[in-house]
Amino acid sequence: MNARSWAVVLCIWSLSLAPFASAAQTVVSITFDDTLSDQLAAQQILDQYGFKATFYLNGTRIGRSGYLTLSQAQALAAGGHEIGGHTINHPDLTTLSSSSTVYEVCQDRQDLVDYGFNPVSFAYPFGAYDSVVQGLVQNCGYLSARTVGGL
Repeated sequence: MNARSWAVVLCIWSLSLAPFASAAQTVVSITFDDTLSDQLAAQQILDQYGFKATFYLNGTRIGRSGYLTLSQAQALAAGGHEIGGHTINHPDLTTLSSSSTVYEVCQDRQDLVDYGFNPVSFAYPFGAYDSVVQGLVQNCGYLSARTVGGL
């Protein structure tokens, strides 16, 4: 599925949750990662329906062929979409030394800050994490992190 198809599926799915909401608020997160340029199609659909998403970016990919440009990423943020971190090289963090993990996570966050973003949430590449990685991500300044999973 391309970015447009996923955005439509997520929007329809999230709208279908409304009848099941109880007194507690139902929260649905729409997220994209890897900094791929075709994710701009999702932005158009999200904006059309008034949805906001989190785009987890790899700072070093910004501006490279096939990836979002800095102006596109800035437009996402200006449109109310969150920009989060996703490491420099997209490694499985559970296979790295602590110092390599700190570099991957903290330097990527600093790169995003240097671009003018305020990344407070993080997406674990491949959804891989353990308690050590969790602590290192938190120490780099992230307030939340997500993994991947099914419904």
